[in-house]
Amino acid sequence: MVKAGKMRHLVTLQRRSTTQDAMGQPTETFTTIADVVCQIQSTIGREFLRASGEVSVGSHVVHTRARDDITLHAYDRILFGTRVFDIEGVSDLNEDKRLWRIAVTELTP
Repeated sequence: MVKAGKMRHLVTLQRRSTTQDAMGQPTETFTTIADVVCQIQSTIGREFLRASGEVSVGSHVVHTRARDDITLHAYDRILFGTRVFDIEGVSDLNEDKRLWRIAVTELTP
């Protein structure tokens, strides 16, 4: 169970979609679904090298109150200030439709 006082982060839930630009090329866009309060917990971090340079990946768990009007998917994301978290999966924390446990990955160049 997550206590209400621990939910101190205000985040924005966003839905990913693909549209076409004026040249007909696919463009990824994001639409805000809702602003919610949550608890963000860091669980693991690692660094690796890409051709473009070093990239840090941090895995986190986000707990927030479940909502009947929203269904989150693995292609959605969470914004927290300037940080972006890609949603990996969503589960019902206690199987009582009260709290979501959202597994996210933060990718920061």
